[in-house]
Amino acid sequence: MSMPLLVLATLTACSPAWAQGGSQTFEHDGLQRRYRYHAPVDLPAGAPLVIVMHGYGGSSSNMQTGYGWTELADEEGFAVCFPDGTRDQWNNRFWSVGYDFHAGLDIDDTGFIVALAEFLQLEHDLNPEHTFASGLSNGGDMSFQLGCMASETFHAIGPVVGTMMATLHGNCTAEFPRPVIAFNGTDDDITLYEGDMDNSDGWGAYESTPNVITLWSTILETSKLESTVLPDLDPTDGSRVELDRHWSPEHDREVRFHRVVGGGHDWPGAYGNMDVDATVEIWNFFKEVISKSAVPADLNQDGVVDGVDLSILLGAWNKPGATDIDRNGITNGGDLTILLSSWST
Repeated sequence: MSMPLLVLATLTACSPAWAQGGSQTFEHDGLQRRYRYHAPVDLPAGAPLVIVMHGYGGSSSNMQTGYGWTELADEEGFAVCFPDGTRDQWNNRFWSVGYDFHAGLDIDDTGFIVALAEFLQLEHDLNPEHTFASGLSNGGDMSFQLGCMASETFHAIGPVVGTMMATLHGNCTAEFPRPVIAFNGTDDDITLYEGDMDNSDGWGAYESTPNVITLWSTILETSKLESTVLPDLDPTDGSRVELDRHWSPEHDREVRFHRVVGGGHDWPGAYGNMDVDATVEIWNFFKEVISKSAVPADLNQDGVVDGVDLSILLGAWNKPGATDIDRNGITNGGDLTILLSSWST
């Protein structure tokens, strides 16, 4: 909310000025979609990819220029893509996450974002296992949706002031339990911290932030909780940050939740709370996920390579994606050989 890949569809990318971040076109599901792509000069093969999605009524342009992602990509060595949502009946760009007033619009945004990510992976030799999603408000809602519906493509998500519509919350069937880092303000007047199950604001029924975090902790099987009050670096911003880290001694998956006490509908570090920089924190979290995924054949990230990973690989035979361990564009015998050689004893 914000104020009011595995079959490649027919894909078209225009303009060679990839690193400059100009608007590109991409055909999906019969629609000409648009996105902006930025990569550092001489980015090496196998670099990570982060998809960052705007809020309701926003644009790829303001996400590209207002939140520090391109500067951080240049410093840290990753590619970042800013897609545009389609326009609704009020000419506002949006992501299709189930808002009541979008009930008559048939837009497959999950399919679009997955296909776009897979296209960029192939076009720019980016790492399918190091592909992540983040977003603001409606883009944060979309990040949660991708975590539920496209976990084979996105290996962690970082929603900011996002939530989950009640229908998604009750039907989240993530194939892979992916790590989550999230930020929400307790005084947010758009994405209400206590949720809106009665649909009093007209978006549709959506869950409270605590319920959303509890769901992901359950999905990720993170039974331990560590809570910390972060330093109030800017006492003038009217808010402070409490960090809840949901983890498990059995595996590396984690839910890291930043509760901005007194915070509104803001992206910390860009505006509102200035005690943390959400962009930097999200990227650092994604980097941790990368460092913990040193065994590419551990497809479900449970710490072992076993029959479950073999079943996942065989189920994706002759397809691209995370099961393409040797990154030759397709899941085949080469990937099977790598998996068997990595078998846990």
